[in-house]
Amino acid sequence: GSGTPSPPAPASGGGGAERWCVAGAEDGQLCVFDVVARRCLFAACGHLSAVTAIHKVREHELLTGSNDRTVRLWDVRAERSAMCIVGHVGGVTSLHVGGPDDSVVVTGSADGCVRVWDMRYDVSEPLEVLRGHKDRVTGLTWDGSGALVSASADGTVRVWDAITGACTYVLVGGAGVRDGGGVTTFAATSRAVADAPDDVHVARVVSGGMDGSVRLWESLPFRWRE
Repeated sequence: GSGTPSPPAPASGGGGAERWCVAGAEDGQLCVFDVVARRCLFAACGHLSAVTAIHKVREHELLTGSNDRTVRLWDVRAERSAMCIVGHVGGVTSLHVGGPDDSVVVTGSADGCVRVWDMRYDVSEPLEVLRGHKDRVTGLTWDGSGALVSASADGTVRVWDAITGACTYVLVGGAGVRDGGGVTTFAATSRAVADAPDDVHVARVVSGGMDGSVRLWESLPFRWRE
């Protein structure tokens, strides 16, 4: 048939490498490239400002965040935007997915808030709004359990219970942005605790700041929630 060919399914072997990659542009355009054939498979302009975050959801679906304050779900095979999530009062700076069938979306924004959405239901309102950061959110990670970790230009890393919305830990990850700092990058992992109830896990968080610091926190206990 006519039209641009659909992106191929993920290639087998090669450590799970895929044939296509995605790029977002300052003008809001999204491009999907076949890295083997070295050509653009799909290009679309759905956002009204720069694309700031991209996350693969399922085999042929992508999420993008933008400075236009929206998050869009894209059906790459159909070459269209399948959903638009609106709710932040600042640009979307980061996003992550998890939960059943990768249906739960966590977004961070320049407004300092973290919002939790469930794409299986009405996304006109978030499930949770996590407030606490005093400056823009610079990063998010979530392992699919109840522990959600966010970093901010306010110099802190926060560990949240994604189910209840409670902030479990506030970690000082660097000087605040007003002091020439802010957390620029971080990583978090979790594991079960031996000889403890099945739902007790501990988290490890590493952060890097604009002040040149790298900080490590270990053995932060939290409740694992399916």
